[in-house]
Amino acid sequence: MGGPGRLGLVTGAGLWPFGIMTWHESGADLHLQIAKLATAAAIASSLIRQKRQAREREREREREKEKEKERAKAARCSPTRSTGTCEKPSRLNLFSRVKLFGSKKRKRRRPEPQLKGIVTKLCSRQGFHLQLQADGTIDGTKEEDSSYAVFNLIPVGLRVVAIQSVQTKLYLAMNNEGYLYTSEHFTPECKFKESVFENYYVTYSSMLYRQQQSGRAWYLGLNKEGRVMKGNRVKKTKPAAHFIPKPLKVAMYREPSLHDMTEFSRSGSGTPTKSRSASAMLNGGKIASQST
Repeated sequence: MGGPGRLGLVTGAGLWPFGIMTWHESGADLHLQIAKLATAAAIASSLIRQKRQAREREREREREKEKEKERAKAARCSPTRSTGTCEKPSRLNLFSRVKLFGSKKRKRRRPEPQLKGIVTKLCSRQGFHLQLQADGTIDGTKEEDSSYAVFNLIPVGLRVVAIQSVQTKLYLAMNNEGYLYTSEHFTPECKFKESVFENYYVTYSSMLYRQQQSGRAWYLGLNKEGRVMKGNRVKKTKPAAHFIPKPLKVAMYREPSLHDMTEFSRSGSGTPTKSRSASAMLNGGKIASQST
């Protein structure tokens, strides 16, 4: 053991090398160690607090980004951008909108040409070109360059055609008494059956009317003077009914809108009236006795 005021640690080998110190020196070292530990704890606490603050700032930024996205989405889909709100539309509303937009497109879209026909002249075996003049007169002409002798032959069924003047846009039609007339509208009376006869001549007969007893068809025909004839007096074996189409070009047509016969009025004799067609004329305006 040491003298008074000394602290010694006795072991089997003797005194501990650094175990001999005064009580005063031991207290100072203890205070120093405590101070170092406090400093280290303060530093560690500061680092932990900084990390926590950094994580909180990162979370705050993420929340701000989410809010910004929601505000942008609300502004895009909101009917009024001032409110900044957006209600999810129901399926019914979505379907109705799609249907509404589709219907608008269909209304704006014009129907595409679907019928393949020809622009042609109809040359009669009698030596005339069938023509339809601006005043509705239907007759034959020998002028090769007549613009009224050019027709649209529009297929409207199996071997069924509509005959429309290229110049006047009027349709050729036959009424229930066999008279030919012109019509601004496409009606069942404007349909003619196209048939090939001997020597490649073509005949055109009414699709609606024929002889009741014999069933003989009523034909489009020109007499020797180039006048149109009543359909019930034209026979398919006679030259008056024979035509040779002279195609000028192939064309595509939209299907004509078929008007019902009940939409138009008739006189007692079956003659088309002005209410039916402003330019409708009975057998080209000729008296029946002169057209036979």
